[in-house]
Amino acid sequence: MSEKIRYNHDDVIMAKFALALGLPVRIFIIRVISHQNNSATREDFHNTAFAPELIHKHISQLKGLGVLKRKKENRKTTYT
Repeated sequence: MSEKIRYNHDDVIMAKFALALGLPVRIFIIRVISHQNNSATREDFHNTAFAPELIHKHISQLKGLGVLKRKKENRKTTYT
């Protein structure tokens, strides 16, 4: 009987990250955050080639995948 190879937690994490990088807008979001010492505000995404609604939709999806975290202080939202 052959032994079955199973996936592990690291495989799941890597798959989520690959899904996160599947679209140009998501790569853009991650690049903006990484170029600013791993922190960006909503304002950092304004005046870009992407519509604000699209940016915020994909930020929400990246948060759901566990790639981004949101920190809210008063009225300022920061993504890391």
